[in-house]
Amino acid sequence: MKFAKLIGAETDEVAILCSVSDAISTIATSLPFQKVKNKIMFTDIDFPTVGHIWFAQEPFKDNISMIRSLNGEIPLEQYEKEITTDTFLTCIPHVNYYNGYKQNVREIADIAHRKGSLLFVDAYQSAGHIPIDVKEMDIDILTTGSRKYMLGIPGVSFLYINVYGTIEM
Repeated sequence: MKFAKLIGAETDEVAILCSVSDAISTIATSLPFQKVKNKIMFTDIDFPTVGHIWFAQEPFKDNISMIRSLNGEIPLEQYEKEITTDTFLTCIPHVNYYNGYKQNVREIADIAHRKGSLLFVDAYQSAGHIPIDVKEMDIDILTTGSRKYMLGIPGVSFLYINVYGTIEM
């Protein structure tokens, strides 16, 4: 599959869905709720649908937190402060949909993984025009759609899951 090659993944790590919302919902509804490590983090620079999906997850409703930006950007220190050892999953956009701010995914992955959190990256605003190597960037889960910079048609999205990951939950 060409998409797997584009992001440096194996073909068995990629699924095709109908939208990024579908991909995020698929992950959100399949995560096991745990009593201790149960915090879900997302950012205020994520596309609004991301927050809507997470807040709709009944098991996690009391354990969802939003990392707030400063002028549309989130410094690495903010991730260091907000992600805790109770964080199960951290969702971030590779690029802010509103102002184009590109995040340092590798550095955020290092912070998340050091604290035992999986990293879920929304690459809708970057895939196709900014190089992505999911292995080099240490991304656990990534989703994107084909319509924007991949110059594809609506109704096609991709979901990457690092099935060979080393994070233990």
